[in-house]
Amino acid sequence: MKRRQRKNTAFSLNHFFETKMWYALLAVPVLFIFGKCIMIPVLGFQYEITLSEIVIALMTIAYLVYLLSSPRKFAKINITPIGYTLIALFILNVLSVLWVNNLDKWIIAIRVLLYQYAIFFLVINFFKTKRQCITALSALVIPAIVGGVFVLYIILGIPYGDLLYMNRAFLVTPLGAMSAVVAMIALTIPVTLGLFAIATQRWKRITMAVVYIFLVVAVLFAASKAAIIAIACAIACMTLLIRKHFLGIIALTLSAIVLYAGITYLPTKIFPGTTILVAIRSAEGLLTDQVAPATGVSLVANRFTHVLSDASTRFRILELQTAWQIFLESPLIGQGAGNLKVAYDDHTGFYDGEANNIFVQYTAEFGLVGLALFGYLLYQLSFLYRNGYFSRRKKNLIMWATLSGVLLTVAINSMFEVTIIGLIYGILFWYVIGIFVAYSRVRS
Repeated sequence: MKRRQRKNTAFSLNHFFETKMWYALLAVPVLFIFGKCIMIPVLGFQYEITLSEIVIALMTIAYLVYLLSSPRKFAKINITPIGYTLIALFILNVLSVLWVNNLDKWIIAIRVLLYQYAIFFLVINFFKTKRQCITALSALVIPAIVGGVFVLYIILGIPYGDLLYMNRAFLVTPLGAMSAVVAMIALTIPVTLGLFAIATQRWKRITMAVVYIFLVVAVLFAASKAAIIAIACAIACMTLLIRKHFLGIIALTLSAIVLYAGITYLPTKIFPGTTILVAIRSAEGLLTDQVAPATGVSLVANRFTHVLSDASTRFRILELQTAWQIFLESPLIGQGAGNLKVAYDDHTGFYDGEANNIFVQYTAEFGLVGLALFGYLLYQLSFLYRNGYFSRRKKNLIMWATLSGVLLTVAINSMFEVTIIGLIYGILFWYVIGIFVAYSRVRS
């Protein structure tokens, strides 16, 4: 009798992990809307963490306990070539403790990697059907919408003159820095476009169309050069790949641009929405009577026409020159995980952040060894894309068009902003990549 009860319990546990555990993963991107809401004291320091990090940690521990309960279950683990490359990168990060100058920065960097790589391995092991993969992509839309609301609220609450000359690095939303939130929205736009094309029910397609227009408008109002260029290239790429929805994608994109221009350019009598926005902003005490509603388009135009004299551009040039000097100090193994911040502070005396270029980040922190491993990781990602490029089935073609849009957006954005190495953006990125790896496994 007891043996039968143990067998039933084991069966129930296996059934739960095999069929129900993936629902918890859907909460990971959604819970980011609450921001860093929990304080944990560790060795005298107060660490702010998100609910998503707690979910990832608990799921990872539960899955490890589940695997340790029976050696046979290890044979079912999916790692994939991308996973092996991530393991190699993680080992390099851990070994860099032997030559880092600041142990605290190293611990923080390792913590970020643990969460990012954990979400990847959880996704590729728990998502086992196409429906689960598409549902998981839909979960990304919620934090993007919330982030878009925060971006519009903050941008529309700043007078044009102040927004034009202020340091945009100081713009912070409840979800984090403005640049990080805009990058997250840009990452989600190709996903939203793919969900629009793959939807079969009218209400789903209309919903995704509205969300897509809203997110594009939010990025345009943020006037982030990197994000605008990234989504423009991604949209153009997906438009060419998803030929059946060619006119629909163009119509949605033009609608977003027209709506953005209407809010910022047209007189209040012609476009009543402008009156509402001005009323809200005036009630907040952030506008004067001299501020005209036609400011947004000129802000974007100013950002692109003065790109060479822009303060952010000049800073990135200085940042690149400084990174080259840091690289020459240790060209083979770099400064170690998380210690580029320390090197920047030593060389500049005023900046102690990450590099706004992913290649600069890996080269300065891990030298030529890290750059080679990162290049191999990019090769594996491109191989993932090539596997599905020649698919003739509609749903598969849309999924790989979505993957191409995501990779293109991340590639361009990562050349000018801190993206993949950030905690939240990195988790979302590897969440998406894990979904496409799982989808390719189901398809094959």
